[in-house]
Amino acid sequence: MPSDVDTKLQDLVHESLTRVCADAQLDRLRFTYVAHIAAIQATFRAFAFSVNAVAPVNRLPPDVLLEILAWLPCSALVKASHVCSYWRSTALASATLWSSIILDVTHGKTDQLVGFLRRAKNAPTSVAVRFRGTLRQTKAALSALLLHTHHMKALDIFLGGDGKEVGVRFDGLKLEIPPSPPMESLIVRSYIWRDCIYVELSSAHGSFGSLRRLYLGATLLSSFALLPDLPSLTDLRFQVGKTYRGSPFDFKSLEDALRKCPLLSRLVISDMPYDGLDDPNRSINLPNLRHLGLAGYVDRLESMRMMLKFLSSFNVQHVSMYGYALEGSFSQALDFVIEEDTPNVVDAYITRYSAPPGIQYDSPFYGRDDETSFSLRAVDNRKFTRTLYCLPNPRDVITGYSTTLQRLFVDVQSWRHLLASTSVTLVALEDLFIFGDPFWIIGLHQVAPLRVPSVKNITIYIVSHQPEEWNAEDVQEFLDKQITDFTSPLETLRLYGGEFDLDCWDLAQEAELNASYLVDVRSALQDRANVLDIRNGKLRRVRIPFSSAEAYWLS
Repeated sequence: MPSDVDTKLQDLVHESLTRVCADAQLDRLRFTYVAHIAAIQATFRAFAFSVNAVAPVNRLPPDVLLEILAWLPCSALVKASHVCSYWRSTALASATLWSSIILDVTHGKTDQLVGFLRRAKNAPTSVAVRFRGTLRQTKAALSALLLHTHHMKALDIFLGGDGKEVGVRFDGLKLEIPPSPPMESLIVRSYIWRDCIYVELSSAHGSFGSLRRLYLGATLLSSFALLPDLPSLTDLRFQVGKTYRGSPFDFKSLEDALRKCPLLSRLVISDMPYDGLDDPNRSINLPNLRHLGLAGYVDRLESMRMMLKFLSSFNVQHVSMYGYALEGSFSQALDFVIEEDTPNVVDAYITRYSAPPGIQYDSPFYGRDDETSFSLRAVDNRKFTRTLYCLPNPRDVITGYSTTLQRLFVDVQSWRHLLASTSVTLVALEDLFIFGDPFWIIGLHQVAPLRVPSVKNITIYIVSHQPEEWNAEDVQEFLDKQITDFTSPLETLRLYGGEFDLDCWDLAQEAELNASYLVDVRSALQDRANVLDIRNGKLRRVRIPFSSAEAYWLS
C-alpha cells in the first residue's frame, strides 16, 4: 500500500503532466489563432490591394504618377510616399524624383536632407538649403551635406542664423567644397551680409569643369587666389568683404581669378571699393563679358572711371552702376555720368520709382534729402546699355544726349525734375513716352518746356484716380506749354487712360470712359495728329523698364 509520500508524488507528477498537456494545447491554440489572424490580415491586404488596384489613382502608369508627384514640395513628397505600396515603390524607384531638394535644416537635424540625398542615389541633384541653428550645429549639418556634392548639379546654401533676436554670426566660417564635376551652379550666402564666408573650391583637375554660375556673399579677395580653373563659368557675382574706405584692394587676386574664367559673360561685384585702385593704367581684357554690374563706395568720380577702365567696360554691352557715400546712412546722393564709351545714346528711360538693382541689398535706395532717387537706362546706337541707380537728378545726364537721343521714356516726377526752371532741348528726339498724369504740371510755373523740334510720336499713359479728370483742353494746354518747337500735326498721338496708385496698387479698378466723352476728346484733338489713338475698355498693365512701378491703362 503506497505511503502518503508516494501519493503526494503521484499527485505532483499528474499535476505536472496535466499542466504540460494544457500548455501544449494552449500553444497549439495560440499558433492556430496567430495563423488565423495572419490569414485574415492577408485577406484584408489582398482585398485592400484589389481595391487600390482598381482605384483610378492607382491605375495611373508609373511615369504619369511620377509626373504628378514631381509637383509636390519636399515635405509633401515624403508623405505621398507613404500613401500606399504602389505609390511608395514607384516613388522610391525613381532617383530623379528626389533630386530637387528645397529644405530648411533646423538645429543640425539633417535626417530628412540626408534621406533625400540617399534616395536621389547618383542622379544629378539640385539642392537649396537654409540652415538655422548655432554655429556648431550648422557646421555639422554642412559636413553631412558636402559628402554628397559629387552628384550635385546645383547647390544653394543660405546660412540663416538661429532665428533669435541676436542671430548667429558666420563671419570666418570656412567651407571646403570637394570635387563636384557635374556642378553647374554654386551659391553661398549669409543672412548677415557682412559675414565673410571662406569658400574654397577643390583645386583637383576638373573638379568644377561644369560650373557655370558662382554667387558668393561677402568674400575676401585673397581667397580668389585659390580659385581653380573654371573653364565653363559664365556668371560670377560676389560681394567684396572686409573693405573700408581708403583700404587697399587686392586687384591682383581678382585679376588672376578672372583670367581663370575665359567664358565669363556676366560679372556683378557689390561693395566695390572704387578708390582702392591706385594704378590708372591697369586693365584686364575679358573678351566674352557682356554684362557688368558694380556697386560700392564712391568718393571721387575718377575712381569709378578707373574701375570701369580696369574692367574694359568700353567692350561690355550692358553696364549697371550703383554708388553711395556712407556717411551715417545711404541717403547721400552721388552724381553719376555715363562713360565716354557710349557717346551716341539713342534711347533713354528715366524713372523715379526705381526698384533695387539686384546688385546690392534688398533695402530701397534713397537720394538727396531722403527722397527717392532716380534711375536712368541709356541705350546707344550699338544697343549697348548703361543703367545708373541712385541718380540725384536726371537732368545732369540727359542733357548730354541732346543731339543723339531719339526715344525718351520718362515718368512725370522725373519730368518735373528734368525740366525744373530751365528748358531742355533734344533736337533729335522722335518718340516721347510719358508715364503718369502730366496735366497737373501745367500750373507749376517752375517747370520749363521740353523743346523737341523733331518729335513725331507722343504717347501718354494717363494714370489718374479718375480717368475723366483729364479732358481735351488739358491735353492741348500741355502740348502747347510743356512740349514745344515741334511741327504740328504729329504723326501719332496716343492717350491711354487708367487708374494707378503707387501706395495702393490693389485699388486699381477697371474704369471705362463713356462713349460721348471719347467722342468729344477725339473731336477736339483730331487736328493734333495724323493718327489719334485714345483707348478705353479692359485694363492692362505696363511696366517701366527696371522699375517696380506698374501702370494700369485702358486699351
